[in-house]
Amino acid sequence: MKKAEGSQVKVLEERKNPILHRDEMVFEIGHEGRATPSRKEMLESLAGHLKAQKEHIIVDKVFNLAGHGKSRVKVLVYKKPEDIPKGKLEKMQRRMKPKKEAEAKEDKKE
Repeated sequence: MKKAEGSQVKVLEERKNPILHRDEMVFEIGHEGRATPSRKEMLESLAGHLKAQKEHIIVDKVFNLAGHGKSRVKVLVYKKPEDIPKGKLEKMQRRMKPKKEAEAKEDKKE
């Protein structure tokens, strides 16, 4: 396992998807004794681990392994930022906003 910013990162699965111009990967990130890292922290850590630009990476799903201090993370790595579907990009950006900012916008809508 490779250490990345205090977390242990292990590649569990790696698959190429030439039709969608991306690599699909599943990582296991160890965070024993600490809270689950935010998507933003995961993105920073995985960008360094993959040697890819952050703009090309989508942290798609995060699954916490209860009682183990580990999380499984599904990551999509695109060849070019233009290949990322608009819906996936918007969803990730929405999920990475700080909670207070997101709550403030919801209050304004009401």
